[in-house]
Amino acid sequence: MVATTIVSLLVLDGRHAEDMRTLDEAVRKISLMRSLQPGISQSDNARAIQQWQAVYRDLAPILRAVPARDEASRILKLDIIGQHAQLGDLAERLTNERTGSEVREMVAAQLTVRSASMVSDILTIRDMSDRQIRRETQILTGGVA
Repeated sequence: MVATTIVSLLVLDGRHAEDMRTLDEAVRKISLMRSLQPGISQSDNARAIQQWQAVYRDLAPILRAVPARDEASRILKLDIIGQHAQLGDLAERLTNERTGSEVREMVAAQLTVRSASMVSDILTIRDMSDRQIRRETQILTGGVA
């Protein structure tokens, strides 16, 4: 019985560590995109645009790997993936926008808000995962942990 509990705790701990790595990587990639955003706001900065697009593409599989262990986190994950798609659309619009700076500023502001929302949602999933792991640990240890 004790050995089974120990093995179960180790598996749980490993799963949680992997989940945290995925969530941390998603936050890092989104933060990198946010740092590149001023460069893509300048339509003539091809290098920044290429870098942003590369990070954007790299982020997609990471977001698909975000853990969703309950209904609330599944809803947040779907929202994050949807916001990711919207970021791509906004960035394309921003880099192709040739009209006044007012429109470009509005699109850039939308990029900022959506990426901040994604980070917030990912951190919420992280908190939810932490709480779930604590509950599962307590169940396995009979409330001792």
